[in-house]
Amino acid sequence: MNTDDTSAWRAAVGGRADSHTTPEWIASCDSYVRRLWDFLDDPSAPRLNESQTLIRLRALHSTKADLLRLVEKARVDQIEGPDNSAVQGNEWSFPVGSGRTTQPIGELRQPREGCDVWRLHHRAYFAAPTAWPGSLIWSLAAFKPDQSISEDWAEQQDAHIAEADKSATTYITRSDANVAAIHHRMSP
Repeated sequence: MNTDDTSAWRAAVGGRADSHTTPEWIASCDSYVRRLWDFLDDPSAPRLNESQTLIRLRALHSTKADLLRLVEKARVDQIEGPDNSAVQGNEWSFPVGSGRTTQPIGELRQPREGCDVWRLHHRAYFAAPTAWPGSLIWSLAAFKPDQSISEDWAEQQDAHIAEADKSATTYITRSDANVAAIHHRMSP
């Protein structure tokens, strides 16, 4: 695979350049490390000492930073992958959840080669709405366990896609209503 070729990404999302962030995206990014910590915290395991706690926190913040770097790559059209399918080594897939979503929803994948050391898949979900040509709407930062450690990974993924769709649809509806209200007030 030629990792410098981003033509498949540009073709799939239509060369979109304008990025929006929903309140749910911001909230999910803000709580990302806490949710990871809670997922990894095993009450039956020995308590972490201060040094171990700091090491884990650094690793969790690094994981979040990796996901946000991937989002920045997408915003500047540098996302990599041969096509929009769920192939190993591809950083993205678009659309996902087809037929079950209101908006065309896509995902960025971190890590690109599968799961991380905790056997988790990290995702940045976005919408590329046909009603807003040229726009990507960042909707949800989430993670799910790998199928090797969880039987309900698919249900978690479907819930994330539905949540990203709802977030994007609400954002679009609210923004369009605001623009319509301003236009109405300015009309003679």
